[in-house]
Formats: sequence, C-alpha cells, structure tokens
Amino acid sequence: MTAVGTSTAGDGVARLLLRYVLLTYGISWLLGSLALGVGGAAGWVLAVAGTFGPAAAAGLVVRRSGGSLRWPGRTWLLHAAAHVEDCAQ
Repeated sequence: MTAVGTSTAGDGVARLLLRYVLLTYGISWLLGSLALGVGGAAGWVLAVAGTFGPAAAAGLVVRRSGGSLRWPGRTWLLHAAAHVEDCAQ
C-alpha cells in the first residue's frame, strides 16, 4: 500500500488502461450512435468505422505514451528475404 501522494509503476499502467477503455467506448459508441441517427449507406459506413474504435484507441494511447506503431515483423521479413537470396546463390 502506498501513501497519499506517492505513485507506483502500476499507477501508470492503470492510467493507460483507463484512457484506452474510455477512448474505446467513446469512439465506438459515438460512431454507433451517429450511425443509428443517420441511417442508410452513411449510417452503415459509420457503424463499420465504429468497429475500429478499439484499434484506434490502442493506437492513440500507444502514440501518446511515447510508443511506436511500427510493425516489428518488417525487419524480420527483410532479414528472411536476404537469407533466402543468400541460400539461392
């Protein structure tokens, strides 16, 4: 247990999780509500866009916290391609 005014590493994780959850619900429910109000093809587009709320929220939280959104597999693929070329020769 920590005293009032002190923080732990868990506090940072809790804040990030809270931001993620609030953004996820905010984006998804906002777009979903707009979709119901608009209707038709535009409503369908808004509803589909709302399904990306969790991914958008994750990206925003990661970028805001100083993280990177680069896919780490890209480097692995480049190394694998170079290895295949070396083996083919």
